[in-house]
Amino acid sequence: MTTEERLEKLEVEVARQKRYNRGLIAALAAKAVGVVLLAAAAMVVAYLWPSKDIAEDIFEEVRAQRFVLVDETGNNRILMAVGENGSRIVVLDENGEPTAGLIVDENGSELLQISAAGESLEAY
Repeated sequence: MTTEERLEKLEVEVARQKRYNRGLIAALAAKAVGVVLLAAAAMVVAYLWPSKDIAEDIFEEVRAQRFVLVDETGNNRILMAVGENGSRIVVLDENGEPTAGLIVDENGSELLQISAAGESLEAY
């Protein structure tokens, strides 16, 4: 084997090693980014996760313009809302139809309705 052949063989080997090293560096960089993202996610979860039982939290005041209570299947069952036309509390049956309600309009007039079995309320 001549010196030229040996140099050419070494150059090919060095080029192959450089490509391999670039791949290793890229893989290590990707793993490092993954570790940093995982650590950041763990810190966010630790910050947001309640440190005690949620049932122990008692709030002095909750403010909203609308509340919707749902059953175990996600169907709306009670609506409480305040809007331009006044305030209302409406109880809905399993089909989403209003069965009882209290409305106080913007003038202070009150309306309380309770439907008979199977009937729906029209005012709500």
